[in-house]
Amino acid sequence: MKEDLEALELYMQLEQLRIKLGFNYIIDIQDEINTNEIYIPPLILQPFVENSIWHGFNTKTEKGTITIRVSKRNQSLHIVVEDDGTERPKDIQEESPPSPHQVKKRSLGMTLTRERLQLLNTGESRMAELVVRDLRNGDGVYQGKHVELILPLSQD
Repeated sequence: MKEDLEALELYMQLEQLRIKLGFNYIIDIQDEINTNEIYIPPLILQPFVENSIWHGFNTKTEKGTITIRVSKRNQSLHIVVEDDGTERPKDIQEESPPSPHQVKKRSLGMTLTRERLQLLNTGESRMAELVVRDLRNGDGVYQGKHVELILPLSQD
């Protein structure tokens, strides 16, 4: 897991240079987790972070933040990726995307990640799960995206 988080951090540092206003990121790992000993499928988090940057921050008029939280509950690893990016209007998402390449890239990344999780669930544990939801305040105003990845706890 350590190498994957390091690669993800390097990716975010590169993207900070590309985004006009930049963004902040926070990686919060529960104290009892030793990232050298935990295994996660390689690049499993990258599509979620990429979506936050490309779609949540691309039109944001102020600096955004991505928060990645890693915790352990029972025999599972919970990884949350949250952003405070903007919501893309449905008509832009479905009818007039920025470019055909970006649409393929976005949907392919999410599709492949879901397929990878299904493969993890073919074993005995069947604990891999993905939860994606919008973050909204009490008035229903969009405030970002929440992605939670639940994986069986695997030690190297």
